[in-house]
Amino acid sequence: MDNSPSWDRPLSVVPEVSNEHIERRDVATVSADQRPSSREYRQYLGIVEVLRAAGWNTERQRDDSPFAVEDPGFTAISARAAADVAAVATAAGVDGREMASLAESLGAGLGALWDDDMGWYRPYDVRAGSPVGPATSTGLVALWAGVPVARLHRMLARVESWRTTLHAGIPTSEPGDPSFDPIRYWRGPVWVLVNWLVADGLAQAGFTGRATALRTATRPLVATSFSEYYDPRDAAGIGGQGFSWSAALTLAWLTEA
Repeated sequence: MDNSPSWDRPLSVVPEVSNEHIERRDVATVSADQRPSSREYRQYLGIVEVLRAAGWNTERQRDDSPFAVEDPGFTAISARAAADVAAVATAAGVDGREMASLAESLGAGLGALWDDDMGWYRPYDVRAGSPVGPATSTGLVALWAGVPVARLHRMLARVESWRTTLHAGIPTSEPGDPSFDPIRYWRGPVWVLVNWLVADGLAQAGFTGRATALRTATRPLVATSFSEYYDPRDAAGIGGQGFSWSAALTLAWLTEA
């Protein structure tokens, strides 16, 4: 989620890469107002430059990097993956306790990212020692790993409030927040991937009606085009076109149906 509003504050202290020239091939085919800014890309490469200078030591990476954020979306995906591997190991007659223990640990880490005041799972800026950003889709992806039902209800109530003005699925950032941008990459557009992860999480939690409704809301998007992402206001396909990620997830849904 490259340019999520949640990264704005952590990135503000990241030095930009010293090489000022960056060839942006992405904006050769997609309008620049739909992509991260060049400044953000210089900061991404600034992180790379710092880690390269530190010798790419993965054991020290958290300490070496100027950007260190615990993310609920990636934590949830890792927790679900570890739990799935543990289940496959057990079914295959292999000891899956190590992966089960990892899944439990990751689940605890995900739980620690719950912000009860906001009613949302929020990234945690390790450097600043505090949660960051508005309610974004990375917090909603927590559903994919399974979350307490009371928390799920609070999150769904917030999502329903978004639907009063937006009708094309799950926007990647909260409408109404100053950082919201309906066409810029991870700052507002709808992604088929996010809809798929959230719908699967809802189905796993027993909310089959809501999962089906989200799947149904996604179909008109891909019926028009297999776009990289979509404008949440009018469902227009934006970003890259002929996007295999959107096509593959659509096929997965059709196969399940």
